[in-house]
Amino acid sequence: MLTMGLPCACSLAKTIKEGKPISLDDIHNHWKRLKFDVSDLCKEEDADLSLLPEWEVLQ
Repeated sequence: MLTMGLPCACSLAKTIKEGKPISLDDIHNHWKRLKFDVSDLCKEEDADLSLLPEWEVLQ
C-alpha cells in the first residue's frame, strides 16, 4: 500500500526487519528528485531535524 507515493510505515518496517533493501521502484519519482536545503530556513543550533525517535520505534 502506498501513501503519498511512499510505502506505508508497516510495509517499510517489515522490509527492514527482513533485512531487505527498500526498492526505489516502490517510491514515487517525486521523492527521488526531492532536494532539501534547510540552510535558509533555520540556523544549525536551532535545528531539530533528527529522525532518531522514529527510527527507534521501527527497531
